[in-house]
Amino acid sequence: MVGGRERADSVTDIEIITIARGGNARSTMIRKRPSTTALLSVAVFAAIVAAALFAKASFFFHDDVLPFTDYASNDILVTWAKDWLLWHGNYSRVGFYHPGPFFFQLMALSEIAFHDTLPIFHTPFAAQVFATLCICACAIALVSALLHKLTGHVSTALVGTAAYAIVLLLAKAYSLSAPWPPFLYVTASTVLSVGLCGLLLRGWRWLPWLILGAGAMVHGHASFVGLVPVICVVTVLGAALAMRLRWLPRPSVTIPPTSTVVVSLALIVLFLLPVSLQTFNYWPGEFPKYFAFAGHRAPNPAFAVVRYVFDFMPLWGIVLPLVALGAWLMRGTENARAVLVGLLVLAAGLVAALLYGRKGVDDLQYRYLEYWFVPFYAILVAITAACMIEWSQRAHRAASAVIAVFAIGGVVYLGSQSEELLQNPASVSEAPYRNALQAITASAGGKVVELSIDREGGWDVGWSDTVSLLAYANRVGHGKAQMCIAPESWHLLFHTQYRCPEAGRRAQVLVSGKFYPERKQIVATTNARYYVGDGSHALVREPGSGRAGDESLRSDLKLSAMDVAIAMTLQGEPLLEKGTGTVSMRIRIDNRGGTSLAGRGQYPVNLAVVQLPNGRGGTDAMPRVEVQRIPLPGVAPGAAVEMPLTVPLSRFAKGAVVRLELVQEGVAWFTYDYGLPPLDIGPLQTCKDQPERLCEGAVLVR
Repeated sequence: MVGGRERADSVTDIEIITIARGGNARSTMIRKRPSTTALLSVAVFAAIVAAALFAKASFFFHDDVLPFTDYASNDILVTWAKDWLLWHGNYSRVGFYHPGPFFFQLMALSEIAFHDTLPIFHTPFAAQVFATLCICACAIALVSALLHKLTGHVSTALVGTAAYAIVLLLAKAYSLSAPWPPFLYVTASTVLSVGLCGLLLRGWRWLPWLILGAGAMVHGHASFVGLVPVICVVTVLGAALAMRLRWLPRPSVTIPPTSTVVVSLALIVLFLLPVSLQTFNYWPGEFPKYFAFAGHRAPNPAFAVVRYVFDFMPLWGIVLPLVALGAWLMRGTENARAVLVGLLVLAAGLVAALLYGRKGVDDLQYRYLEYWFVPFYAILVAITAACMIEWSQRAHRAASAVIAVFAIGGVVYLGSQSEELLQNPASVSEAPYRNALQAITASAGGKVVELSIDREGGWDVGWSDTVSLLAYANRVGHGKAQMCIAPESWHLLFHTQYRCPEAGRRAQVLVSGKFYPERKQIVATTNARYYVGDGSHALVREPGSGRAGDESLRSDLKLSAMDVAIAMTLQGEPLLEKGTGTVSMRIRIDNRGGTSLAGRGQYPVNLAVVQLPNGRGGTDAMPRVEVQRIPLPGVAPGAAVEMPLTVPLSRFAKGAVVRLELVQEGVAWFTYDYGLPPLDIGPLQTCKDQPERLCEGAVLVR
């Protein structure tokens, strides 16, 4: 205590000790000790990290694992970050990189510290997961710090922190062990929402936390370039109005401390530096792609947007009235003002979430799009819970401790039941990929290996296994120079450095999820087979199959509705593949427009396979579940192409329909945006008289 008042938000408490000497002599000693808030935050952080390490001990300390799917793609970025060569974020499925490397730089530092220097963790991937575990735990610890500053009691702060965690668990929007970017946005959003509340309730010392959360969000996803300013502006305007109405007091200190200014400016520079380097070295960088994609779709229906956003606020119909009741009961107190600030921050997040959903940047079928919004709701619940306990139990502190114990027990129970909280990140055993790399490089005879993905053998299986092999090759030094992705199979998830040039002599390798007895197999992993390629892998040709596409064509221009006219037809009948659980078919695409279409180029055109769980619908049928995207073989105006396609039988379950439509990446969907008719397959079902067959029309079995 200083001058009868606690030092504002310091990490230490000052204790004044008066020592009696002889006679009336006195001497005073000032001793600093860690504040209770700091100790509580460290305890919360340590408890979360220790629990996760204990629960996932085998993954962290024993298993020989490699990252799989998107994690493998991101692993390549982490290796660049270790050399301070990464200036952008992870890839987007729509064809650009997100703004910044914040999360991947932290993973790289963790790998350097806890795997390379101190071999604490068994694999580099485990060290990366540890980094994301720590920042997730740090965000929750920051919530407890704010609540302790507001209430002054450990038990009430723990109640509020438990309430915060319960909201995240109920929303299924958080994981401590999966470094998937949408989960990391929740961590960044937590820091931002706490920073906003702390700034309004506790003063300037919380500004660096606000900047840290905002910068992490912008680095994580391109949408936050526009959404973070919206959140901040709405919060400032709301706070100004509340002060004018005297609902909130005006700040007594209008100028931030010098140390706060220095730290805040340093954070801003650190966040802007890699984005600036990426933009100026690869001018004009990624930002034009963001703005082009943001305006490529029609707005989503307002009612659907509201329903979608409110789905991220568990039990809102009960919780929000209780929050209002609590604020009214505590009216005129500091506790009520804290709840008001929580409501203001929720309103700012809600405006941004509704704007994002309404803008139609992406389909509302993807639930993960607005995981980041959950903390804006959770912080209100946490503040209300802590303040209500502190307000109602002042004379019975023991009661709040009991409530805290039960609240923490609730978190432990829900966490143990959660599929997300401690999920296993997608990973595979290292040994098969070590063997595969050795076999493939040996078969290449010193040539660069060109990996092509067999579309008929399953695009998802092919790219997932290929990027894991590529990530392993990158780790052991067989990277860009020895291995690349064929242009017709390349996607940004493989990264630009690994795209094969158009010309050159290379050893071709076909990656497929299917067994081809007529092909020479080089090696197989647990997920895919690697065959000697023969140059015809872009399309498996059969007698009478029609044209296979013009590989010289590219799509380098954005197409408009006037440029495209296509017709898609099903050639023959879908075939149920015995023993595989898949339905195969052949699709014909006629280009009746005046512009070439191709799955290569700056704006490639791909065939999207989409599941409609509720059956057939119009051009904007919802809900939609995207299955895969397949690069379109080049089709000149007036020409046609036939493509083989294999779809899991499960995609037709319960009357579902599989929709095929074209999409120009980063520009438009031909059906949704241009109104061109899609090709709907199904519903298919087992024939009543022949259960081993499927029926829509006459469906054959081979």
